[in-house]
Amino acid sequence: MTVQPDVNLITTAGLVVYWVTFGILIFSATGIAILTWMRPYHDRKHGYMILAVCLLASGAYYAMAAQGGSVNIGRPSSRPASMAISAVSTTTAGTTAGTTFRYRSIYFARYIDWFFTTPLLLLDLMIIAAVPVAVVTWVIVADIFMILTGLFGAMSSHSPRWGFFGVSCFFEILIGYALLVPGMKYAFLRGKAIGSFYAGLAILLFITWWGYPIVWGFAEGANYISVDAEAAAYAGLDIVAKAIFGWILTLGHFIITRTEDAERKEGKYLPSLMAAPCNAPLYAVFTSGPGYPGGYQPTQTRETEMTPPPAPQPTTPPPQIPNSAPHAPPSSMTVNPVADYNDTAVSSVASPGRLGHVNPDLPIPVAGRGVAGTHGVHGIHTLGNGAAPI
Repeated sequence: MTVQPDVNLITTAGLVVYWVTFGILIFSATGIAILTWMRPYHDRKHGYMILAVCLLASGAYYAMAAQGGSVNIGRPSSRPASMAISAVSTTTAGTTAGTTFRYRSIYFARYIDWFFTTPLLLLDLMIIAAVPVAVVTWVIVADIFMILTGLFGAMSSHSPRWGFFGVSCFFEILIGYALLVPGMKYAFLRGKAIGSFYAGLAILLFITWWGYPIVWGFAEGANYISVDAEAAAYAGLDIVAKAIFGWILTLGHFIITRTEDAERKEGKYLPSLMAAPCNAPLYAVFTSGPGYPGGYQPTQTRETEMTPPPAPQPTTPPPQIPNSAPHAPPSSMTVNPVADYNDTAVSSVASPGRLGHVNPDLPIPVAGRGVAGTHGVHGIHTLGNGAAPI
């Protein structure tokens, strides 16, 4: 057995935490999937995103529980030698007391999880609030920078990691502003019920997310707490921010449904890119915010929008008028009396710009005697643009 007294590794207790968290996320994903598929197709967008969040997070926790997704990074401990945490071997057995660690296991798997799941959580809230597309864009960009700078700091073995930490916190401040200021504003523009629903979810996510930089500072940053304590802290935060958040959103989805029903019945423009139903065309839902024209405007209610259109009724063709029936020529045509080869005056139909063209289906009033043939009336001399009206 090779003991590594200078590496802060996870123990069996930490691995158990990862397995339990994996089970909670899988259970949540299964329940949310069932409830989502019980709803009509156009009401599933929130469920789909929360389902993706839980599945992605469970994949990361499975990797960490299987002792993967981590790397040992040089990290001097902030603890004095008298308070040093006991080191553990790579087989999670054997300890050396009173050691100040020089390396720490950094789980990059959780940063991969956060890179995909945190934008989905924010997007879910932005959909409920129906904020403008521009706000959604810069919030998602800020979130990506927040995760990446946190990862860069965790993978750094020198003091500049605190610079990355500060930048990451700055972007989290921007995200908090978006959730609590424009997010609240646009959510309550849609109604008091959905505004209160959004406010509860946004505050829950805002408070929970500020727990992550606190854990980061004591774990990846200062190497002050054990990897087991780090695992338990991050797992608790993930359960709240993903599983509990998802269950609240799923079970309270009827509030969103009622609001969207009211907007459809009132014929309102859907106020944001993602506030349209699942089956709305993507190109038709861009707009600037509530009350602005240009968005996707539903023309059917929820009860009828999924009803197939009625079968087309057979149409009766208009009656055909025989050529022998006399009627006045159209006003756009020019009629001139001319003589045929038998010196009989007949009426001729001239088509401007098309010399010698006769439509055999049009009735031609005959002033004298004409000779019928296989291609219309023969013996008729037609005029072009130079024909003069009678």
